[in-house]
Order: sequence, then structure tokens, then C-alpha cells
Amino acid sequence: LKIELAEYDGHNLIFAFHAETPVPPEKILALLERDAQTYRFSPDYRLTIRIGRQPGSAVLDSAKKELRGFL
Repeated sequence: LKIELAEYDGHNLIFAFHAETPVPPEKILALLERDAQTYRFSPDYRLTIRIGRQPGSAVLDSAKKELRGFL
């Protein structure tokens, strides 16, 4: 997927995509249209997903679930 950065700031998952990611822009746009409260995408190719406070294992599960949606 060419993810350059994956982090959790205590409330949000943040994925920074490489400019040449194979993820079709339509997939990201569909997320934004479906739930603009949860998903944000910035011009620097960062997808922010609001997941709230979660324990470490739940954060990893959430990250895996979100990334699988791009496959």
C-alpha cells in the first residue's frame, strides 16, 4: 500500500500514504463521503481515522481492519 507512516495519537490512527500508493483515490473518497466525522484526508496524503481511546491490541486490530479495506 506504500504506507510511509502509521501512528496512533491516543485518539486517531494516522496513515501517511506515499504519493505513488496503489490505493485508488476512489476508495479514500468513498470513506470520506460515508463518514466525514471519522475519516479525514489531507493534501499531504495523510488519512486520519478517529477511533477514540483504545488499548494497544485494539489499536492494532483497528489498524489492520482499516488497511485491509484498501486491498
